[in-house]
Amino acid sequence: MSAGGKRVVIYTRVSRDDTGEGRSNDRQEEACRRLCEMRGWTIVGVRRDVSISGYSGAKRPGWEEVVELIEAREVDLVVAWAIDRITRNMIELERVIQLADEHDIGIATVSGDIDLTSDVGRMVARIIAAVARAEVERKAARQRLANEQRAKEGLPYTSGVAPFGYTQDHMHVVPAEAEAIRRAAKLVLDGVSLVQIAKEWNDAGLYSRRPSQKNKIGPWRSRGVRGVLSNPLYIGKREYNGQVYDNGQWPKILDEATHLALLAKFADPSRKVGTLHMGRTPLNLLTGIATCTRCEDKNTVRASASRGEPRYVCTTHNHLSVPRQACDSYVRGWVVNYIAMPGVLEKLIGSGDGEEEKGLQEEMRALRSRLDMLEDGLARGTIDLGAYGRVAARVQGELDGLEARLARTSRGALLSGFTGLRNEESVGVHWNELPLAQRRALLSQLCTVSIAGPGVARKGTVYDPGKFVQIAELA
Repeated sequence: MSAGGKRVVIYTRVSRDDTGEGRSNDRQEEACRRLCEMRGWTIVGVRRDVSISGYSGAKRPGWEEVVELIEAREVDLVVAWAIDRITRNMIELERVIQLADEHDIGIATVSGDIDLTSDVGRMVARIIAAVARAEVERKAARQRLANEQRAKEGLPYTSGVAPFGYTQDHMHVVPAEAEAIRRAAKLVLDGVSLVQIAKEWNDAGLYSRRPSQKNKIGPWRSRGVRGVLSNPLYIGKREYNGQVYDNGQWPKILDEATHLALLAKFADPSRKVGTLHMGRTPLNLLTGIATCTRCEDKNTVRASASRGEPRYVCTTHNHLSVPRQACDSYVRGWVVNYIAMPGVLEKLIGSGDGEEEKGLQEEMRALRSRLDMLEDGLARGTIDLGAYGRVAARVQGELDGLEARLARTSRGALLSGFTGLRNEESVGVHWNELPLAQRRALLSQLCTVSIAGPGVARKGTVYDPGKFVQIAELA
């Protein structure tokens, strides 16, 4: 084949692409195309690898595709910016030399051609690769010294993309992202899954800044959320070579107590994938919570889409197959009505035995008695409506404050958002705003749910959950 008829694959690689825009690869490709045009070569493909080191040994999908083209004898020449773009790894270089020898492949670079089929060409390639590797090692050593010095001075690690929550200079917070991190920390400690947090961030458009292979920004997943919430960076600490430096000059997003609580949560051996609070949370309200009334071993129900609609079915037997929406709506109504009942919220969030809790409960009972007396006076006509409204509003405000304090001192963290809500409508609105995982966790603490099937139902019969769904308040 004449020199002008050679089939060429262009290969570009950049060790690091922090922006995800691939501009360095684009510049390499442009120079390679000019070389091909000048020599009259036919370009049959372009392959690239982004943010992959040439000597680390990491898998390079783009280069593997080049190898496949070589082995299929679809190309005669590989064109790159320089030989160190193909590899800085001596082991990988020997593989390239073997490919060139077996398939009579040439290597052309913008800086000059290398004949890997000759002993001189192979010697030159090995020298270039050895020099390139030594250069990388020297650069890495200098970088390590610089990073250690910055860590000692309390300065952030500024190479690469900025961490979620901070601006590109790593020294200022992004308000929306910082608030998302604080909210996520609270929700996780309240029992919400990392999967749910990831979904919430993605739905809000707060994507990870670490690009995927195809996108400049990446969606959050549970592992990434956990990485954020367990990173000491957010409490002003930085770890380098096993040494922790706590003199960070950047603003903190989380306090140390929250950080330690999150680490304890993540280290808890009871956390398992598929539980109510962590891991892959079920996508509906009652799966794994409600039980089948006919199963002696109390098998739980699971979700199904039989009969063309979402349903709950018995896990191991054919005892029931009932409409999911009707059951969820009925259970929601029970929970909302229950929480809105006078005195119930106080009882639920004030079940602790501490002295502070007992004192708060006593104050709340006294305030409720005052409200009862005001209502009685209004009914008897001994107090006018205007006076009642002013005094009742003040007493109710004090009561709401005590409820909030009580929620913070007891097991009622999941219920703290309901404090101050006095009717079913407001309670229902807040329930709807809770993440599904938090609703499931709350439901499992409030009651037990069991479901029965209607037996053989006539065609057109509407399933009545009031007859077949049994809800019992937990003591």
